[in-house]
Amino acid sequence: MSITQDYEKLRMQLGNKKYEALDEYIRTFGKVHKWHQGIKDIRSIENIKEWEDKMLDLHKKCKPIFIEDVIMNEKEWERFEKWYEENKVKTKQEKSKRREAR
Repeated sequence: MSITQDYEKLRMQLGNKKYEALDEYIRTFGKVHKWHQGIKDIRSIENIKEWEDKMLDLHKKCKPIFIEDVIMNEKEWERFEKWYEENKVKTKQEKSKRREAR
């Protein structure tokens, strides 16, 4: 099975709303952009020891969260579930406020 098929299977299991929320959670807490920028910054380092130190430092500062990290890690999944429930309530409140304003 390809990775794309795995993601589609996960989408079907979670449902579209929860899958989209998972994507939003990762964008919010994942620090992926910082991680990629940090990797680009250390690519030119030729000294292995210096590179390792910078990589460890980067890992401590902004280890990214990917979809697998949430799905496969029980503690991270629990954090997502809590965030999802809190976000769901906020979204419902915002929608009802917009309806009342009309």
